[in-house]
Amino acid sequence: DDFSNRDMRRQVSINAYPNPFNPTTDISYQMPDARNVSLKIYDTSGRLVVTLADGLQEAGTHSVTFDGSALASGIYLAKLELSSSGSGTTPTTAIQKLVLMK
Repeated sequence: DDFSNRDMRRQVSINAYPNPFNPTTDISYQMPDARNVSLKIYDTSGRLVVTLADGLQEAGTHSVTFDGSALASGIYLAKLELSSSGSGTTPTTAIQKLVLMK
């Protein structure tokens, strides 16, 4: 329901360090319970650059490294989507702006 989705958003966080970065940054995210996770990087045109995580993950803090060495300098968006395994639930989404400076 809407209340549990609002509560979930308060408990989900995404962070990138360092940011700005060259050529790699560590993207960490935290979630309060096990969820299906999708972590994707997009360019500012909305094109998918890479999928960093896709599947069921346990509660807690997770970290992945994004390597931008083959990409042009610029702004990228890390989109984290969390959904429960049950159908009919709205995914919780968090966005982190990434700045690649070469």
